[in-house]
Amino acid sequence: GVEKGDQDNIQFKVKKVSWAERLLWLIATPANAYYQPTTPLIQYYDGIEKNPIDNALYYLAQTQKEDGSWGAYSQYELTAQLTFILSQYNKTSNDQYTLAVNYVKNTAPKNTREKAVKAWALIWLGEPYQSLLDDLLTRQNSDGGYGIDDNYASDVETTLAVLAAFWKANVTVLP
Repeated sequence: GVEKGDQDNIQFKVKKVSWAERLLWLIATPANAYYQPTTPLIQYYDGIEKNPIDNALYYLAQTQKEDGSWGAYSQYELTAQLTFILSQYNKTSNDQYTLAVNYVKNTAPKNTREKAVKAWALIWLGEPYQSLLDDLLTRQNSDGGYGIDDNYASDVETTLAVLAAFWKANVTVLP
């Protein structure tokens, strides 16, 4: 404990943490099970720490779970978003990308937002998606928005995810 009068002598050690370390700490936790891919997103090389994008890709390569997902929170959404970003950087010729795509395609969404994200991802991947859009139409609240799940008030994030899925499918949902 701290004795009275010792408050002026309290010192804290502060470790500098890069933005990439902070961001990626949110994605990975020590409890996650990681695996070693045959063909990773990127191989480690001397000086990788000096290249933020390569360093972030390497961290992702080290923290992907065995099921293909990343993250502890909003796991499905995060994995779908990372899969899309990896494709935009042409990081698709590796087994980690394939594993992530399979996770997105084969994992059952847990709520309305995840259904919208999955619909968007399936459209982008050229996979069947209509049943998800049909289901989303039945979940619209009376105010025109969408809640995270049935019997939840509409929220902006879920409503935007649903609208993005309908936009990606080139479907108008307005009356």
